[in-house]
Amino acid sequence: MIMLVNLMNPCQTYTLIRGSNMLYCKVQVLKIIGDDVGAETELIVPLISQHLRSLEVHHVLVEKDFVDFSSCPMLEELKMQHCGLWVCKMSFPSLKRLWLTECNFPEAYRVCISAPSLVSLRLHDSGGKTPLLESMPLLDTASLDLSGRCNDKCRGCGGDPSCEGCHGYPAGSYHSVLLNTLSNAVNLELKDQPEVYIYKRDLECCPIFGRLKTLLLDMWCRATDLHALVCILQHTPVLEKLTLQLRSDWNLLSAARGERKHVRIEQSFSCVHLQEVSIECEEKLRVKDKVNQIVKIMTRNGVLTENISFKKIPRPEVYHLVCVSPRAFDPYWSGED
Repeated sequence: MIMLVNLMNPCQTYTLIRGSNMLYCKVQVLKIIGDDVGAETELIVPLISQHLRSLEVHHVLVEKDFVDFSSCPMLEELKMQHCGLWVCKMSFPSLKRLWLTECNFPEAYRVCISAPSLVSLRLHDSGGKTPLLESMPLLDTASLDLSGRCNDKCRGCGGDPSCEGCHGYPAGSYHSVLLNTLSNAVNLELKDQPEVYIYKRDLECCPIFGRLKTLLLDMWCRATDLHALVCILQHTPVLEKLTLQLRSDWNLLSAARGERKHVRIEQSFSCVHLQEVSIECEEKLRVKDKVNQIVKIMTRNGVLTENISFKKIPRPEVYHLVCVSPRAFDPYWSGED
């Protein structure tokens, strides 16, 4: 059975969510849509269902210290979009596919996500601090894009150890926010803006991507000495396909300007299974210089030039907003209704 619930309908809300939280009918696919203004509609959890397999939630607020979906033992797919997740920890024991798109997390601490059965993960354009991922041993595919409203950004501290932005990492046994968990993936996409430091900090733990076969990287891997790129290639022994996306001058300059200082590593790696390197870039001088640098590193480490391909990508469009007085359209406009 498939059910669509609009939380702006108070009767439907009370029966399905605010009563006992139990889905009395044998719903297997459920879509919940809340108020699309600021995610003001609260979703009361946990839900209780022995039949629910797929849950899609839009424009709702979840405000609870611990969110546990163990009362839905058959739940395998969860999609959340434009949601406010003001929680400390979220647990999804049975979940296999998780999509979090344009959701807001707290800015003061990291939400811990536990999903030990997860096979597919998508985390795109989320606000607040990036959530901390617990072990996902079955993970096959992951796509993460921190290039939007991510709050984990260096404010130009120049390596100052007191910088709250750079050093807002979890204490205790957690030494990595994302990459240690993502190191189990077979297919991986990692995107962000140059000033976001999550991936670069996580690489200091040097996780081994022992199953990784396809990898896509964009802005963050292109520091002046390509440290991050080389470091990853040193830890991907079975990698078969690598895609690099290089864009504008400003991003390249920002990547170099905000780079943390690392211990220098040798620019050598061994990827004996790497048969395809695709470089997608804009046709601009600084990008071409970076491409030449990447090609030299690749060929010096055994990648054949015939296995390196190039693809032109368009420059992002830039829009200029111009303030125009209403009198330009109505000379008698007075500003009164």
